[in-house]
Amino acid sequence: MAYLTIDQASASEREALALIRAEAWAKELSRVEFCERNKILYSHPFGTKRIQTLLLKNPEKKIVSSMDALQVKFFFKETETQKIVVREGFLIASVLTPIQHRRKGYASHLMKDFLSRQNLGIGVLYSDIGPKFYERYGFQKTKVQSRELVEPFLNTSIDPVPIEMNDWIEKVKSFRRIRFEREKAAQLCLVPETEFWDWQIERYRYFSRLKGHPTIPAPFFEINTNSGPSYFCVVKNVLTQTADVLWFDSDCPESLPAIGRIAKDWGLGRIHFWSPKELGQSIHEECPMGWFQGASKPSPEGFYDPQLCDWW
Repeated sequence: MAYLTIDQASASEREALALIRAEAWAKELSRVEFCERNKILYSHPFGTKRIQTLLLKNPEKKIVSSMDALQVKFFFKETETQKIVVREGFLIASVLTPIQHRRKGYASHLMKDFLSRQNLGIGVLYSDIGPKFYERYGFQKTKVQSRELVEPFLNTSIDPVPIEMNDWIEKVKSFRRIRFEREKAAQLCLVPETEFWDWQIERYRYFSRLKGHPTIPAPFFEINTNSGPSYFCVVKNVLTQTADVLWFDSDCPESLPAIGRIAKDWGLGRIHFWSPKELGQSIHEECPMGWFQGASKPSPEGFYDPQLCDWW
């Protein structure tokens, strides 16, 4: 496919592309609202510095496939030494081929080209089409499900304490590193970063403004249990009237009851979260996937605790 070119999208091309993406992912938003949401997320500090939108174009300069590549950081466990280091990598998102151009190998061409130019060596994605397409390129599926809890939630005497984002990030960063180190099969784990997490929260601020509310409740919490402190991030989604959990310790039995207490305070009767465990009701299986450059047999447990959902 030598006649195809790959370019980085301009601001106007991103806006045009948003209309195409809206058909696949707008959900509760109108097309106009979806485009506005994208514009806001791309103009966020994380978006301006750390997101590339790649376009595959035909000779007529028409977009035949596209994707976003987000620059993120990982805890990475070196194979030989088992030493844990922080390394940069990528998160692939919003891979889309317009309907009229599908089944012509365009998305495959874009993916192969992107991966062939990676010197970072590690990356992840969250597939909404199932794992088969990405397994061709060495991505390995990690078992996790989108799950739901509905009222009545379990009662708890634990009082969740709101804490500032930076404080929460540092505590969860240390917490996740310790857990990651214990998991022998784990090879990479997303490093919590303030800018990336604030970018995740930004969409919920936008949802809130759409409904006439100036802000959202504080989403970062600490709880004290008999086993020590634990943490979670739960965001009020005014579009779906759910409490969306971006991260919690699924090994801490007190977490979900404490999150339920927050949800009730917000007047919400449903909690959405991701977990590999049989907690609540399963909504559907998710496909977070890890990629390791040159790895012929990546482990299914290699992408550790991939909870930071691709709500993008």
